[in-house]
Amino acid sequence: MINVIILIDFKGHPILASEYVNSLRYSALQQITENHNIDREKCIILSIGNSGGDKKLNEIREIALLNKFKWLIIENPDTTVNDIEHLLMKKFNLIINKDNTRIILGGCNTSGCVLKTKNISIKDFGLKKYETLVPLQLCAEYECSGINDIEKNMKAFSRLFNYVQKNKFETIVTVEDITQIVKYIKKNNVMKEKI
Repeated sequence: MINVIILIDFKGHPILASEYVNSLRYSALQQITENHNIDREKCIILSIGNSGGDKKLNEIREIALLNKFKWLIIENPDTTVNDIEHLLMKKFNLIINKDNTRIILGGCNTSGCVLKTKNISIKDFGLKKYETLVPLQLCAEYECSGINDIEKNMKAFSRLFNYVQKNKFETIVTVEDITQIVKYIKKNNVMKEKI
C-alpha cells in the first residue's frame, strides 16, 4: 500500500488562532516523519498551496528528506487528483489508484480547502473512492466563526462529519489520534473498518 500524505495550505492563518492550534499539526506531522519503521519507498509527502514560505514546515521537510522521505512541494493551488497521479508517476514511477493507495489528508482550513474547496480535497478523493484518512490533529480551522479555537474547530469538524455522511463517502475516515495513523502506515494494512 502506498501512503500519500497531503498537506493543504499547512501554514494556515496563524494570527487567527492560539499557539497550541498553530503548533499541533506540526507536532503531529513530526510523529510521522520521526518514525523509522515507516517504509519511505511507499510514503510520499506533498505540501500544496500557500506553505512555501513556512519556515517550520520547511525545517520538518529538510529533516524528513535527510531521513529518506520523498517530499514534493506543489505550488499550484488548482492541482487535481489526476495531476497528483500523473506527477507521482513522472517523479517516482509510482502508479497510484484507489486499489493500492491510502491518502492521509490534513491542513487548513478544515471546513474549506481540506473538505471541499480545493481540487484535492476530501470531496475529490471521496468521489474517486480512495481510502482517505483525515487525522484531526493535522487539521486546523481559521475560517469558521467562533470566540475561540475550540468553537471554530467544533464547527469545522461538525461540517466535515456531516458532509462525509451526507455524501456517503464510505472510504473517508476521520482519525482522532495521530498515533493511529503511524500504526496504520507501519502495518501497511488496508482499512477494513473505521478507526
